[in-house]
Amino acid sequence: MAEKMEKVLSEREESVLDVIVQDYVAAAEPSGSRTISKKSGLLLSPATIRNVLADLEEKGLVTQPHTSSARIPTDTGYRYYVDHLIRLFQLSGEEKEEIEKKLDVLTGTFEEVASLTSKILSSLSSELSVVLSPRFNQGVFKRLNIVEIADKKVMLLLTIESGLINSIMVEAETRFTPSALQDAVEFLNARLGGRKLSEIECNLKEMVRTDDAGKLGIVRLFTEKAADLFNFPEGRALFADGALGLLQQPEFTDKDALTAIIELIESKKVLIHLLDQREPREGVLVTIGEENKEGELKSYSIVTSTYNIKDDRGTLGVIGPTRMAYPKLISVVDYTAKVLSRKLSGKER
Repeated sequence: MAEKMEKVLSEREESVLDVIVQDYVAAAEPSGSRTISKKSGLLLSPATIRNVLADLEEKGLVTQPHTSSARIPTDTGYRYYVDHLIRLFQLSGEEKEEIEKKLDVLTGTFEEVASLTSKILSSLSSELSVVLSPRFNQGVFKRLNIVEIADKKVMLLLTIESGLINSIMVEAETRFTPSALQDAVEFLNARLGGRKLSEIECNLKEMVRTDDAGKLGIVRLFTEKAADLFNFPEGRALFADGALGLLQQPEFTDKDALTAIIELIESKKVLIHLLDQREPREGVLVTIGEENKEGELKSYSIVTSTYNIKDDRGTLGVIGPTRMAYPKLISVVDYTAKVLSRKLSGKER
């Protein structure tokens, strides 16, 4: 993972680099000495600016895309900008409200929650958004409900401590009375509440053993279908959104670049591995271009943060060209992860 760069530039060099990065992010156009002279606030002549540009190029922070003297940032230049020049970006009240309100609706399967979160991230960032699930086999059993849908047909609903729900529809051999269902559900919740799903899966029959004839049929039905009910993703499930907006950016006018990002989105395996590796890091993590070890991602920047559901942890973030609006995206990713963690863990402000 990326290490923070040493602060080695003079104030003059930093001011010039700052202008180059911000101009290129905004317009995808290289900055010339006259433009930099006007925007840097340094009151330096274009000739002096050209000398500074030469120094920055020698240090590997900018490069010339063509034969002109105009410059664009390198991956190293972006890294220096993120580590030392970036200004704190405050999300607007409307942006915060959009995240808060949309994430208020969190009752449902993990797939629904993750899909909603990825849509929020992509709409606020205009980049490819990714949400990687926790390992839900480490989730904690909170409650089981059994609802009769029709004659001999019931729905099993499992709620884990995060508030997320998984459900399956099953056929029963006999019709259960409401009181029998209620008694069996109370019995199962008392035996299984507070235990990790992985522990329950290994020891389920012993945990729910009973001689009560009134409960046997329902308990047997539950144990037979438990594997399907506990089937939250054991590995990692990835949810992505915003591919269309990403592909409309100037970097993807090239056919090869377009093909590469489409293949990356469709395969998902590389992204799951990448996000899984980033999970141990606390806070927002930014990797830029060549810092991404996976060959498919060396033309992109990735901004991620972890979110927590009790003791379980997942990762969310955005992926886009190295020419991205780092201050805003860092704030969007950080705020979304904190709101999601708070709501999923039941810790409202």
